[in-house]
Amino acid sequence: MDKANKTKQKILIAAKHVFAQNGYWDATIKAIATEADVARGLLHYHFKSKEDLYIQVFRFLYGESLGPSAMDQTGAGSASELAAILTFVFRESLRHAPEVYQLIYDSFSVMRQCKAVSLAMQDIWGEYRHETVQAIERLIEQNVIQPSCSSEVLVTLFVAILHGVGLQVIGEPGLNLLDDNALWEDIEKQLKQLFGP
Repeated sequence: MDKANKTKQKILIAAKHVFAQNGYWDATIKAIATEADVARGLLHYHFKSKEDLYIQVFRFLYGESLGPSAMDQTGAGSASELAAILTFVFRESLRHAPEVYQLIYDSFSVMRQCKAVSLAMQDIWGEYRHETVQAIERLIEQNVIQPSCSSEVLVTLFVAILHGVGLQVIGEPGLNLLDDNALWEDIEKQLKQLFGP
């Protein structure tokens, strides 16, 4: 990776942190530059605007850390194994990278007020959904899962479970849901049922 790309990646990581901590509306270019330890001018060099930087943070997140292709690269040989692995990964990502989920939930309000962000997020989520459906279909072809519903419906239900639980973990930290082993056992069971026998 060349120096310009390293700088851009450094800015994206800093922006992810600042946007997650402060929300889009309260995050500033100055705070992001400080977090990235770069001159403010470099942010303007790499990104057209705060909106563009925000959008690129999501492209970075969905391309790097949330890639659905990982779903069919778990090494799982059965629906039970896949449900166990995905439950573990999701729980640990909420525990160790809650800022990703804070960003996702913040983006809903930003989308309502910023058309450019709304259009870009629809595109990003559309790509993510398409790739996740393809990953599910590969798992079906490999006989790892045998869902009773279509791949599209399975992805909708899977995302609903993950976002619903994630929103509660982030929004209601006093519930200590990350430490509720019975909850995570039930989530794993529900995923296994979705994935089939």
